[in-house]
Amino acid sequence: MPDQRPSPRRRLTVGLAAVVAIVAVAVGGLEIAVGSPTIPAGSAATAIAVVKNNSTVASIPDPADPASGGGPLVRRACLDRIARDNGSLDLCWTIGRMTNETDPAHDDYILRVVGTLHGGAAPGGVRWAIVRAGPDAAGAPFQIVDAWPGTSVYDGACREVSMALGFYGAETDTVCGRTVGEVDPSSPQTTGLNWTCARCLLPMSGDQPVLLVVRVAVDEGKTPIWDLYADLGS
Repeated sequence: MPDQRPSPRRRLTVGLAAVVAIVAVAVGGLEIAVGSPTIPAGSAATAIAVVKNNSTVASIPDPADPASGGGPLVRRACLDRIARDNGSLDLCWTIGRMTNETDPAHDDYILRVVGTLHGGAAPGGVRWAIVRAGPDAAGAPFQIVDAWPGTSVYDGACREVSMALGFYGAETDTVCGRTVGEVDPSSPQTTGLNWTCARCLLPMSGDQPVLLVVRVAVDEGKTPIWDLYADLGS
C-alpha cells in the first residue's frame, strides 16, 4: 500500500495557511473591538454653556445699510476645560453679526466653536469627542443657512479642507480621524460634529483640532442664542 502521509512541504503549506488565517481573524477582531470606537448613547446631553451676542442695538446701523461697512460685530469667550481620565477638551466660541448681508428682513450671525482635543499619555488617550450647538429657548428662532462640517463625513489621515464659512471669506480646517457632521433631523436647528479615532489600535494621545461653524438667519433686530454641548471619552 502506498504511503499516504502528507509530505513535509504540504504540511508546511497547510501550517502557514492556518497561521495566516488565525492572524487575519485576530487582526480583524482587534480592529472591530479596538479600532472602531462607539460613542456612548446619551453623551453630551447636558449643556455646558449658553452663548449669545448682544450687539443688536438701535445705535448700531443695520448690516443691510451699505453705509455701515466694517467687519462683523463679534463677541468671544473661552470655556473651562472639559477634563476626563484620559484626555481633555478646550473650547472657545465666537459669535459674529455679519455686516455684508443685504436682506432687509433678516440679520445673519455666524457661530464658531474652535477647540483642541488633548489625548493623555499612551497607552491612555481619547477615542471619541462630540461638539454640538442647539437653539436656546430664550433666543429668537433661526434658520440654518450653512454649517461646517454640516452633513459631511471625513475619514483618514489629517488633511486641510477648504470651507466657506469664515467671517472674512473662505478658510481651511484641519480634519483628522473620522469626523462626521451632524444635523439632527428631529431638531433642525441643532448642528454638530462627532469625532472618533477610527481604526486606531491605540487611543489618540496627541492634540487634535476641532471646529464647528454655523451661519443662521434671524428676523430683523432679533438675536440667536445657542446652548453648547460637548463631551469626550475612551
